[in-house]
Amino acid sequence: MKIEFLYWEDCPSHPEALARLRDGLRAEGVDDAVEVIRVDSQGDADRHRFPGSPTIRFDGIDLQPEGVQGSALLTCRTYRTEAGRLSPLPTVVMIRQAVRRIMMPLGLRERLLSFSLPATDGSTVSSEQLAAAPVLGVVFWCNHCPYVKAWEDRMIALQREYAGRGVRFVMISSNDPVAFPDDSFPAMQTRAREKAYPFPYLFDETQEVAKTFGATRTPEIFLFDRERVLRYHGAPDDNMEDAAAVIHRYLRDAIDALLSGRDPATSATPPKGCSIKWKK
Repeated sequence: MKIEFLYWEDCPSHPEALARLRDGLRAEGVDDAVEVIRVDSQGDADRHRFPGSPTIRFDGIDLQPEGVQGSALLTCRTYRTEAGRLSPLPTVVMIRQAVRRIMMPLGLRERLLSFSLPATDGSTVSSEQLAAAPVLGVVFWCNHCPYVKAWEDRMIALQREYAGRGVRFVMISSNDPVAFPDDSFPAMQTRAREKAYPFPYLFDETQEVAKTFGATRTPEIFLFDRERVLRYHGAPDDNMEDAAAVIHRYLRDAIDALLSGRDPATSATPPKGCSIKWKK
């Protein structure tokens, strides 16, 4: 997630606003760096589309977009709080809600979005072909990402372990192969063959599937139940670096819960990984 904090030095509220932003991110388990941008001139304001200080943006989306009007100006701004009052500071609740919207654009308990994409084995795989699976994981994936490589063997093992119970994973790469040749379709075919992938590996060349799902990371898991309702979104577990040190097995626990007819204890975690490489 790209997080920007823009401020004008003459506005007295910006230090507290930055502290609240960091508190909100910490509360949501987000450890992405905040890019702090000082706006000193009208030229800076125009270049950054600066609606006033402080401004907080998540992936280019203003925390309070409905309050952004008119020309860019060197000025203080106000936020409308949950209680309807105007304040020079955004609340931590507002920040946390915005983070959740970015992290979970599809929305928990929303239904699977239809897709049909070419697979590395030469077939075309559609969401309709996976209808019989009691649990379906749609995982945004790629070749080059170090996070994917760290979790790759765990995901392969998990698919093999649960295949007999009908659980299916499908991996989708949406990265721009022009900018990242390691993620080209031929390279995907090679990777799937070398690792003997037990799941389909699909190429989202237009990037439309990733955009429709609201995916932003690799890996990023969307786990659906038998009715194809989203029940878990996020990371595979809580330790990318060391499989032996994992404490919380989010994906495994969610699968076990759904197979047993229960709600997952954890329904969302921050996706940990590289950003999807969008076409320019």
